[in-house]
Amino acid sequence: MFSPTHLTPKQLEERRLRAGKMLRQGKTQAEVARALGVSTAAVNQWAKRVETGGLKALKRTPHTGRPPKLSKAQLQSIPELLAEGAETHGFENDVWTTERVATFISEKFDVDYHPGHVWKLLQSLGMKWKQPKRHAHNRDDEAINRWIRDEWPALKNEQRSSEQ
Repeated sequence: MFSPTHLTPKQLEERRLRAGKMLRQGKTQAEVARALGVSTAAVNQWAKRVETGGLKALKRTPHTGRPPKLSKAQLQSIPELLAEGAETHGFENDVWTTERVATFISEKFDVDYHPGHVWKLLQSLGMKWKQPKRHAHNRDDEAINRWIRDEWPALKNEQRSSEQ
């Protein structure tokens, strides 16, 4: 029987529950293992859990992980605060960097984040990092467009004629 290698947590839970029901119907652990494409050792563990806690013992439990450093309200306020601009919050220009956001969070909420983690935090809030476009201060867009329109085609034509 084909068994996918990557199942979602919900699919894994459904498979365990199906195994538990099959065991309760009197199927052997080997039969359940073959039917579900899993090892007999896995079915053995599930059978022990069913014996001690019933089918509910096969349900998935959420992974709690480390508690967040910022409250939900603090976290939700970050996009609005950042939209006010970096200069508003005491920086010399209006460019936000992960280092600046980490400093801002530390000063505003007294919570320290590593700048390398800040981008994950911002992504979780639906924000995206953008590379600032850098242009020379004395850039002349009209002259650039004129060169692209007039001079570039002439250079290309010269190159073609010299290749022939």
